[in-house]
Amino acid sequence: MSDFLGFNVEAAKSQEVWSGSLPPIPEGEYQMMASTCDKCKTKDGTGEYWKFEFVITDGEYEGRKIYQMFNTINKNETAQNIGRSQFKRYMEVIGNFNPDTEADLLNIAFLAQVKCVDNEWTDANGVQRKNIKNEITKIDPVKSAAPAPKKGGKKKTAKAEEETTETKPWD
Repeated sequence: MSDFLGFNVEAAKSQEVWSGSLPPIPEGEYQMMASTCDKCKTKDGTGEYWKFEFVITDGEYEGRKIYQMFNTINKNETAQNIGRSQFKRYMEVIGNFNPDTEADLLNIAFLAQVKCVDNEWTDANGVQRKNIKNEITKIDPVKSAAPAPKKGGKKKTAKAEEETTETKPWD
């Protein structure tokens, strides 16, 4: 038997119905980072948007992806204002207001609030479709760990719970 495909086709389960998508992740807060981004033109060619792929970086859903678009130039002023303000918040969170390349917008961890929303669209064949998808509703910087205790100063001993002072020659 040839190894051309890289797996044994006969041993694989055949799936007659192809849904092509995973169920949405539960609503909650997840640590994520952008893995790809592209600046794109709108279908009618009059506007621009940024398309991002965000990946969950830890926990049970590590590796799952959520896609987000930020309208930056759009003939619909409301859509443009929403897109620009969301994109600005993303840039605040990653700490970069002046990126030189797409790479400057990627691989920086942040916390995202994710919710489930109804999604309706018409596919390429004109068929109305419905599902539930995930949507990012809020992002924040990753909370940093508590600062390490300073050397010297007061310490409690584990044995007697007494306060002792340890001083260093440079204190």
